[in-house]
Amino acid sequence: MMLRIITITLTLGVLMGACRPANDPQKIIDQVIQNHGGDRYENVRISFDFRGRHYVMLHQNGFFQYERHFSDSAGQIKDVLSNHGFKRYLNDHDITDTV
Repeated sequence: MMLRIITITLTLGVLMGACRPANDPQKIIDQVIQNHGGDRYENVRISFDFRGRHYVMLHQNGFFQYERHFSDSAGQIKDVLSNHGFKRYLNDHDITDTV
């Protein structure tokens, strides 16, 4: 009987200790951003090559633009996604409406 009471008491103690409120996901994300550069991402230009394509990311005072550059049999292609929408260029000519 005494063993049963001790077991129940320990089980309840563990369960009640595990009932802490969960961390707010947004607070976790904000903390991670702050710990890894914070405000430096407000005005930044990053470019890199990945799997044969060149990528550019630009963030500047609320404006964003993402670019992808690559070649195929048609020529040089540049995809641009920004606050203004998506555009595709073939050899520097806007072909967005033909895609």
